[in-house]
Amino acid sequence: MHARLLQRGEQHGIDVRIQNASAEWLPFPDSSVDIVVSTLVLCSVDDPRGSIAEIHRVLRPGGRFLFLEHVIAPRRGLLRASQRLARGPWSSIFDGCDTCRDTEAAICSLSWNRVAIKRRRPFDPMFFPVSQQIYGTVTR
Repeated sequence: MHARLLQRGEQHGIDVRIQNASAEWLPFPDSSVDIVVSTLVLCSVDDPRGSIAEIHRVLRPGGRFLFLEHVIAPRRGLLRASQRLARGPWSSIFDGCDTCRDTEAAICSLSWNRVAIKRRRPFDPMFFPVSQQIYGTVTR
């Protein structure tokens, strides 16, 4: 998708720089980034809390972290039980994706100036283990 992203940036006059890096170690100075965007990534990193702390570190004061991530269901019930049952096979098929991560708690564990997180649960029977999602913006 890198070529497509670069092309779209050029079409809209946006300077796009792509940096391949580990989420646990971003090659940017402290407080140097305006915006970090994460879409369905934190489920498969080795250290989600460390990755979020790294995002916090590189964001400048007033910088924003925008995200869409799937999370474990908030209450016991059929969905949470299904997520737990699917965890191993799902992870094997989808590059280490963990259906039981509490990414919302990990995000909220840091001190942010503003937190706006919403929860959505679209119905898609094929992807039920990851149908519980959060999206939002936190500001450093």
